[in-house]
Amino acid sequence: MPIARALQFVLRRAGLNARLQEMWRKDIARTAATTAGLTDKTVSQLNRSIDDGREWQRVSDARLNECEARLAQSDAAIQALQKRLAEFERATVVDNRQARLATDWTLRFKPADIRAHAAHAVAGAAMHETPAAHLVVEQLLPPDFYEFLLASLPGADLFRQSEPMDMDLGPGPFDLVPRLTRLLWEFVGTDVADSLTAAALQRLRAPVLARYEKFFGRERAEAILAAAHGHSGERLTLRRRGYLERPHVDPKRASIAVFVNLAPRDAPEAIGMTLYSIDGNFLPIRTGVAHPESHGLTCAPVSSVPYHPNSALILVNAGTAHAIAIPDESAPPDLLRYGFQFYIGPSVPTLIDIASTLPPADQQPWLGLVGER
Repeated sequence: MPIARALQFVLRRAGLNARLQEMWRKDIARTAATTAGLTDKTVSQLNRSIDDGREWQRVSDARLNECEARLAQSDAAIQALQKRLAEFERATVVDNRQARLATDWTLRFKPADIRAHAAHAVAGAAMHETPAAHLVVEQLLPPDFYEFLLASLPGADLFRQSEPMDMDLGPGPFDLVPRLTRLLWEFVGTDVADSLTAAALQRLRAPVLARYEKFFGRERAEAILAAAHGHSGERLTLRRRGYLERPHVDPKRASIAVFVNLAPRDAPEAIGMTLYSIDGNFLPIRTGVAHPESHGLTCAPVSSVPYHPNSALILVNAGTAHAIAIPDESAPPDLLRYGFQFYIGPSVPTLIDIASTLPPADQQPWLGLVGER
């Protein structure tokens, strides 16, 4: 009996252990599953956190780059303002020194006499027909006024620089120059240019009419020549040694181009304008400056017009190309060669009106004028 009870006890104990083991197995399985779920969730949360961190870094980098770009723009704007302020300060100092001259220059130099002198110089200028009609004008302005004008030329730092040896100063920036400089060059760009325009049209009437006939025919040419002509594109130019232009033709709106040389009295004469013949009938499609060689044509140098002090070249814009070259060896090393240029021609609306009467195919080369109104 004791043995039987002991056996039953052992069996019950073994069953209990089996149930406990089963419970333990299930509990471990549940714990493992829970742990695995928590681990996956944690890993997912960590991945999201990493992605969020990367996005934050990307946004931060973008904002940092934007801030740096704005800072650079601000620095550039500040530098531009400082430069402009310095220019105004220099102009103010010069204005104070030249106040009397700015007020009295029209008493010392009679504007009417200057205009008459320029017109008379053009009327008596030598006419040349090759390679296209042009006038070479000497002593364009009264000598004493010319010297006064040279002394008023603005400094090189005021010129817009399109390339190291080629800079232009149009009417816009003239608020930065001293008052006397502004007054004198406004006078040259309006009153003197008016006189030169009238005198040049009178001397060059025949070749200008021939130019219009080539483009528009005889009847339309007479109508254009009878229309009012004016000047445009007035600008001071500044060239350094080593400057070299390609042979080119001026914009179509320009019937005549005027180049005034502003060299000092002792300037070397190795600098001038070269005139080229064009091998072929060059009728460019575009209305702006055109280069015949870019269209497969050959430009052959025919003559050179030296730029004497106080002289001008007045050139009909027809059948020829031109270019300026300043040799590298020109002296001095810091050579600055000033000039004044402008165009003469009918108004753009007048040209558009005439061009609109042409056959459609012939209107194409003039369409660019619409953007030049």
